[in-house]
Amino acid sequence: MHVDTLLRCWIRDTHVRVKIGALRLAPLRVAGLTPVLRVGHASPAGWHRFEDVWLERPGGEPVGPVEPVWLAALLGAEAAYRGGSVVGWDSAAATARLVERVAVSVRRLAALLAASPASTDPSAGLAGGGWAGGGLLSTLLDPAPLADLPAAQPVQLHGWWVRPGVLRAEYAGADPLVDPAGLLGAGPADPGPGPGVLLPVHPGRVAGLLRHPGLAALVRDGAIQPLGPVGPCWCADADGRTFTRAGHPVAVTLDEPPPARLLPDPAAFAELAGRQPTLRLSTAHTRLTLGPPGAAAPWATATFRAPPAGRHCLGDQLAAGPVTPEWAAAWVDQTVVPLLRLHAATGVALAPDPAEVRLSPGGASCDEVSCDDRARLDTTDPVGTADRFCHLLLHRQVLPVAGAAGPAAEERALAAMADRLRAALPGLAAAGPGGDSVARRWLSEELLPVRTAIVTGLCGRPEVFGAGRFQLARNPLYAGPEFDVPAPPLPLLTGDGWSARAVELADATDLLLVHGWMNTPHVARGWGQDWPVQRWRDHLAAQLAGRRTLPCILSQHGERIGYLEVYRCRLDPVADCYCGDPYDLGVHLAIGDQDRTGKGTVTALFPLLLRGVLAADPRCRRVICEPSLHNVAMLRAIEKSGCWRLERQIALPHKNAVLAVHRRGDPLPTATP
Repeated sequence: MHVDTLLRCWIRDTHVRVKIGALRLAPLRVAGLTPVLRVGHASPAGWHRFEDVWLERPGGEPVGPVEPVWLAALLGAEAAYRGGSVVGWDSAAATARLVERVAVSVRRLAALLAASPASTDPSAGLAGGGWAGGGLLSTLLDPAPLADLPAAQPVQLHGWWVRPGVLRAEYAGADPLVDPAGLLGAGPADPGPGPGVLLPVHPGRVAGLLRHPGLAALVRDGAIQPLGPVGPCWCADADGRTFTRAGHPVAVTLDEPPPARLLPDPAAFAELAGRQPTLRLSTAHTRLTLGPPGAAAPWATATFRAPPAGRHCLGDQLAAGPVTPEWAAAWVDQTVVPLLRLHAATGVALAPDPAEVRLSPGGASCDEVSCDDRARLDTTDPVGTADRFCHLLLHRQVLPVAGAAGPAAEERALAAMADRLRAALPGLAAAGPGGDSVARRWLSEELLPVRTAIVTGLCGRPEVFGAGRFQLARNPLYAGPEFDVPAPPLPLLTGDGWSARAVELADATDLLLVHGWMNTPHVARGWGQDWPVQRWRDHLAAQLAGRRTLPCILSQHGERIGYLEVYRCRLDPVADCYCGDPYDLGVHLAIGDQDRTGKGTVTALFPLLLRGVLAADPRCRRVICEPSLHNVAMLRAIEKSGCWRLERQIALPHKNAVLAVHRRGDPLPTATP
């Protein structure tokens, strides 16, 4: 399971197009190994099934068996290499965190399988359901899907007796919801001088907290008295932070991360939520915060709320068998559409963890696990807010449910869910201004933002490397028109003696020339295609026979000095992370003659090349270029030329790159020889 999950993350992050059969991924340059997969099911939602996985050395010698912790280390090291250097970023520590999380997840899986021996394929369903099944589904594309799930057995919470003034309290109502000492079912035998409050503390964080210098000083001064485990045992929910007891009227969430906050008026929020007849929401009522005054990140928090009623619908469904299209459609009606309607009516973007959503006779209910009032609280980044909501609701609520339908029914489940979203559009539009915009975006855009797992994510769960929080990925709900675009044209170069022609393979002249250029150190550093002659012969022949890429020889005043590829973006892997028009074109450029490098050749060529590409296809509105982060010379030339807009970092199957775009009509400087 974990090998498959890691590879699913890598495939999504690097925009690999998956088909049934043998699939060779781009070589891992750091390890010198190539992952090879035998795909049994190519999932539109990203839940691919692999029949076999192995690694190969450069000569084709297989290496194995592939073990998940080892694979995590290989992919982490490769991600660090592909991402380039980031100031202040410790990629080795990030790789170590990834490996540690995968190891923890493997141990959790072993414990689950030991407790449920009938379950042989956890990715298809976990016997017993509950938090395990729902939690696994909600972390479908997390490289360590069980690392953050709690142990199945109940645990005792720790209690710290805290003097007044050290602990801050917030109440959403007029009075506290609960007395913490009564909640834990035990008070301290000797609370120490003066009054105090018993703060519940997460048992997994006690040791780390006590090592914090500021908190340790308060313990030495007697302002905080750690009492160890107190009271009865509690059951942790899928987020690993929320604890409940059977029949108890209060749930407690420990160390809830910012920016989650108390909603100011529970009654008003309940009234707003009441507009959604199938959705019941429980909101935080009381929060205790321990930390330095004014600190953005407190040491510890305890938030009390009323627990939701009902049963774990996702966990139960996974345990019972694959999700059916009918069940997937009902899931959209009862949970996703009410959340969209709430967002349309109130601006509250609520995207709970799927494992926390339960179905009960009156409809769905959910904890305030990810209740994020960002539509009002974070007005400085509306694009980031929209992307986050899209990721949390679509990629963690809709697509995983379709993936759980399995190879036989996944496409029908996606179609059923899209139909229900389409049917909900009029009601969403009536709920508030632009209320149908989110659902329409899901149905009409080919690419949608998704948070990366390994390659270009942020530090912390679930991201590991790089500076990009979100990237674009293909949207399986999209059912728009397909465009039959023509092959890329030959650029019409004029001026300064430049000319371009297609590569010819009738004799070996062009082949040996391109092979020699690609194996020179200055080109190999940027392109990474220092292949043998035969591989280049096969590569060029496939390009000339296809419609995606036209390989060309560049000459100036009759002297052959460079290699050019003109490609149709719609047919290239870049289409999975670039929202372009059907006729957009892209270029790859290498100056093979080393005597012409470092003299402004590429900088002077770019205006002529862009004019020539746009003149060759009047329907082309944009030309793109995506040099590797390691191709420093090309990145410098792009910036100096003044022709391109640098948009963002993207991840492709064989490299991390910078996307540069030139739009028809953008000014072009006059080239100089």
